[in-house]
Amino acid sequence: MAKKQPKKRLMRAERIVLRQVLSETRFGQFTLAFLGVFLTCSVIVWLTGENGETFFDGIWFSFQVVSTIGFGDITTTHVVARIVAMVLSVISIFYIAILTGVIVNFFNHAIKMQQKNTLASYAVRLEGLKENVPDASAEKITEIIDKLAHLEDLSQEELDELRYEIMEGQAAASKKKRGK
Repeated sequence: MAKKQPKKRLMRAERIVLRQVLSETRFGQFTLAFLGVFLTCSVIVWLTGENGETFFDGIWFSFQVVSTIGFGDITTTHVVARIVAMVLSVISIFYIAILTGVIVNFFNHAIKMQQKNTLASYAVRLEGLKENVPDASAEKITEIIDKLAHLEDLSQEELDELRYEIMEGQAAASKKKRGK
């Protein structure tokens, strides 16, 4: 049961990030507006239908336009319905682009959150090491922890140096373990 709790915590954190992303991007408002346009277009296609189309036929036609499937089983020859289909087609392109951006934004937030959690747990483990090493090594660990806290501010050269210091420390710790 102890293993399930971190997964639950992560899922909860992802839901918080999702809510934050949806709020920041106003995706809910875009979706409502898009559904309004979609239903309006469906009604117009239905009302301008010349072959006895139903409201569901109007929805089906609009779905075909939005998804670019275009089965051709329901077509329209009325000028107004064709203009509405063109407008819906253009609006749906923008909506799909916004949807894609929201998905990318969510994953970027989730990755950043995971990176911060990883860095925080690594810093905690380094803090624990400070108690068991000589003062000079403890100072070095403190420097590394400080660099980890400001990782996004480091240049590529500083990142390479940090990576080298960490690898050097891991090699020394591994050597010390084998020596004991």
